[in-house]
Amino acid sequence: MQRQVAALERKKKHIEQSVDKMKQAAAGKHGDQKKSDLVASREKKLGRMGLEKTADGKKFNAQKHGIRAGAANHNDGESKGSGTMRKMVGTSLLPKSAPELKWGFGDSAPLGLSDDAPLLELRSVGFAYPGGGQPTLFSGVELSLGSRCRVALVGRNGTGKSSLMRLLTGEAEPSAGEVWRHRGLRVAHYSQHLAESLDKEETRSGFAWLKDELPDAKDEDLRRQLGSFGINSGASGLASLPLSALSGGQRVRVVIARLAMEAPHLLLLDEPTNHLDLYSIDALSDALERFAGGIVLVSHNASLLEKVARDVYIVSGAKRTVQRFDGTVDEYLARVLGR
Repeated sequence: MQRQVAALERKKKHIEQSVDKMKQAAAGKHGDQKKSDLVASREKKLGRMGLEKTADGKKFNAQKHGIRAGAANHNDGESKGSGTMRKMVGTSLLPKSAPELKWGFGDSAPLGLSDDAPLLELRSVGFAYPGGGQPTLFSGVELSLGSRCRVALVGRNGTGKSSLMRLLTGEAEPSAGEVWRHRGLRVAHYSQHLAESLDKEETRSGFAWLKDELPDAKDEDLRRQLGSFGINSGASGLASLPLSALSGGQRVRVVIARLAMEAPHLLLLDEPTNHLDLYSIDALSDALERFAGGIVLVSHNASLLEKVARDVYIVSGAKRTVQRFDGTVDEYLARVLGR
């Protein structure tokens, strides 16, 4: 395995050097579009490069195994396939390199509350999709989120975790009960569907999208923010390319960079590690550990849960409940992973 990793790193380094040369050539030709498109194509290829064999020595099969292990767009914390609970993997395959990503979430304006004072509460909340005749996803939910909360929402796919997040943001209304929010509360919500929808942006660049989202922000601040998330500016930089030309992980970084500028009191993250490479997941984990506000997290990445979460709430489709797990995050993961 170590020989495979070393060979993979050599191949990646060779392509990275080739990409750097093409970027210089594109800049020298005043932003030649063909060169820029070729750069984007090579960077996508670089993101897909991974090991040729699986951990048990079998030849890699894309349909069976999904994204190659060790690829930049490989998400070690996510999984392919079905089952009662998708297997979560918390270990890194490649060694951590010198950090180039300096992710961070801005401090929010203080609300003058103690750490355990509630910012947002669900009071006997139930939810069913509108339209009549729809089954209830959950009912009788009691949840109180304070300014330093670190909550993980876990459960099988389709049990209502994303719907619960939308109730917290106000994007959805409860079918029963009440959602109470502090009047000064500022919430930032990462939805995996938003990042995926940017794949259709064939003309707008990451910088242009961020400018449209935050029209009052200064251009230099937007470029600096994107750069800190690894989306560099310049004639041949990623920030100038159409969003559709970026990899899935790069689009995720653009969206998270935008959320970080909101300086929220409460950060809601729904599967933020999808498409992120190992180093980006580490950068996200570090930034969340430093974040001064509250966090509610939905993720199958065991490493991220271990670093960030303190309390676990299980969303059960069978019981139609959202209940606090009586134990630590490590105890929950040990039960699920059998470790």
